[in-house]
Amino acid sequence: MRAPPIKLPEPLDRLLTALAKKRHSRRAMVLREALATLDKRSAAPTASELATDLVFEGPPDLSTNPKHMTGYGLQNRPAQEERSRPPGRKSLPKLFAESPLKGLELKCDRD
Repeated sequence: MRAPPIKLPEPLDRLLTALAKKRHSRRAMVLREALATLDKRSAAPTASELATDLVFEGPPDLSTNPKHMTGYGLQNRPAQEERSRPPGRKSLPKLFAESPLKGLELKCDRD
């Protein structure tokens, strides 16, 4: 087995010594375990590799070609009068009609 000389800053040297004492092991063994763990982490798949099954394979012009846009956007949105309000919610004109401010003139395009 090779024994490469390494230079460690004092804080890392103290940490290595403390870890070796804590594990009742030699400093070289702690370094080997740390390098093996680091190697395993780098072998883990990247986020893009994990997401490959989530990628949609579609036409290259999907976001720019108008023929792919049919059925999306404002043209499919229901008209203002068709949209229903949740129970108990009133439109502004109805609120003003029932309020003490009903004498004020209110112009509102939405219902």
